[in-house]
Amino acid sequence: MVNGNLYPRCHGNCFMPKLIEELIKYFQNYMRDLNENGLQGITSYFNEPSMMISPKGVTVLESNQELVGFFQPMMDEFNKEGFKRMEAVEMNAKLLNDTTAIASNKVIRYKKDGSELNRASATYILHKNSQGWKIASLAMLD
Repeated sequence: MVNGNLYPRCHGNCFMPKLIEELIKYFQNYMRDLNENGLQGITSYFNEPSMMISPKGVTVLESNQELVGFFQPMMDEFNKEGFKRMEAVEMNAKLLNDTTAIASNKVIRYKKDGSELNRASATYILHKNSQGWKIASLAMLD
């Protein structure tokens, strides 16, 4: 599935298909906005505060500025390697209730010449509030 479409797999409790569709659209928009606008394009997808889990540890980010500051060194490194865009190739989503979901995805990062830079996986915990779905926590797995 390298065509950019996200296909959820329903594991067990798939009781709200409309909310699953919302999550799919959310992540499609997230990926589009990241590719088109960089880090500034995705800050609205995150809750304030949000929590990041990486191999380096756990970091709580209080603001969008801190979010950009957290991810900027990683993006700078990708850009040095010729990064152009990211494409989701798999997504799994499970609703825990009507305002809480857990999702995971696999992405391929591509270079400007179209070759593959690397692959990565992440798991998200999302909360739906009056503004819609927001990422409350992100665990970077690779």
